[in-house]
Amino acid sequence: MLNTIPAKKLGMTSVFDGAGTTMPATVMEPFDLYVVQKKTVAKDGYSAVVLAFQETAPKHVKKPRMGQLAKAGISETLRRLFEVKVAEEQLNSLEVGQHLKPEEFLPYWGEASVAGISKGKGFQGVMKRHNFSGVRMTHGHTIHRKPASGGATDPARQLKGSRRPGHMGSERVTVKNLTVFEYNRLHNILVVQGTVPGPKGGLVWVTRTKELDKEIVDLQYEDYLEAKAEEEAEEVVAESAPAAQIAPAPAAEESPVVEQPEVATEAAPEGEPAEDSAVSGAEDNLESAPESGETPAEPEDGAGEEK
Repeated sequence: MLNTIPAKKLGMTSVFDGAGTTMPATVMEPFDLYVVQKKTVAKDGYSAVVLAFQETAPKHVKKPRMGQLAKAGISETLRRLFEVKVAEEQLNSLEVGQHLKPEEFLPYWGEASVAGISKGKGFQGVMKRHNFSGVRMTHGHTIHRKPASGGATDPARQLKGSRRPGHMGSERVTVKNLTVFEYNRLHNILVVQGTVPGPKGGLVWVTRTKELDKEIVDLQYEDYLEAKAEEEAEEVVAESAPAAQIAPAPAAEESPVVEQPEVATEAAPEGEPAEDSAVSGAEDNLESAPESGETPAEPEDGAGEEK
């Protein structure tokens, strides 16, 4: 299908290869495309297709552009147009107003080149702009970040091609043959190896340089969908299953009550309170027991004889 597609740079991350080595990677979000015009060899001398992308508010689109989109039967307000060459047989499979999604061709890209506008650095000197070493730091030098020589003075002008201070950055840069690590169809995310030019949120152009086998990629994606469906089914079953009921703990067995025999007590005479024999016996023992550390007193003479 197409070999070039615009994308939005989201930022950088890191991925692991098969050997467990971490590698830097750039994350991008490709745009959906709409066919605005077809150019043929008979009419224009070459075969190409004009595509529109980046939907925005109507106030950001001029009236001529709105008329061009309306003529192609596109109801979306798209901000940008670009043209890409395609083969004559592929041009016949495209229709004006057709909506092209990145998931139709990006999963089959193995390597790609990324072009964009680099970050602007402003006016810079030769040490940062051209990696000059500067002048010596000793022997009375007061300015160190400058070129050692300005070149020949005979022409009385600066020769073309000499490396001098000036504006740095903010120019088109292309990084070639980057490995495409992954294209996530569900979230429309493209991950490529290394760094690409431009700031976060900048516009970049991704061009295919190597294509993968379509049949193998489709089989791998089908296996991925099946595995994911099984995981989702297991999660649904786990959530819908009733919570395990906790069985009540068995009641503690009551020990049998042993009935103690009743102790017969003598009836107390009238006018005197009845005393428990066990209590009265304990009191007698307390009274008769000697205190600790004392020897029992010997009975006096005649104390034990009967009077």
